[in-house]
Amino acid sequence: MLGGWGFFNYGSDFQVLDLDSGKLVHAFVPAPQVPTRRAPKPTRSEVKLPSAAMPQLLELANRIWAEPRPIPSRDATDTAWDLWLIDGKQIRHETGVGLPTGLAAEWMRLVNKLQGTHD
Repeated sequence: MLGGWGFFNYGSDFQVLDLDSGKLVHAFVPAPQVPTRRAPKPTRSEVKLPSAAMPQLLELANRIWAEPRPIPSRDATDTAWDLWLIDGKQIRHETGVGLPTGLAAEWMRLVNKLQGTHD
C-alpha cells in the first residue's frame, strides 16, 4: 500500500496493490471538514492489473523488501508518504516527509502508470 497526503490539502490518497489477486485499488479519503469549506467526497476505483505487469511488480516489491536501509525522501512542500509491504504476518513500513526516492519512487511511478495517473 502506498499512501500520500499533504498537510494543507483536502485528504489522503491510498493505492492498495494486491499481488495475489492482481488488483489495484485507489481510494481518496477526505480530511475532516473545515467548517467554512465543503468537504470533497471519498472515492474508490479498482483496476485489474495486466498479467504482463505482475513480474515487474513482484521483482520491485522483492527489491524493496530486501533493501536493508530505510527508504529516503526528497524535499517537497506540503506532502508526506507511507509505504507498507505486507506478506502474511510480516510487515515492512516506511514513511517520510516529502516524496519517496529510490525504489519507493520506482514503485510509485509504476503503480501510477498502471492506474492511469502520473507522478
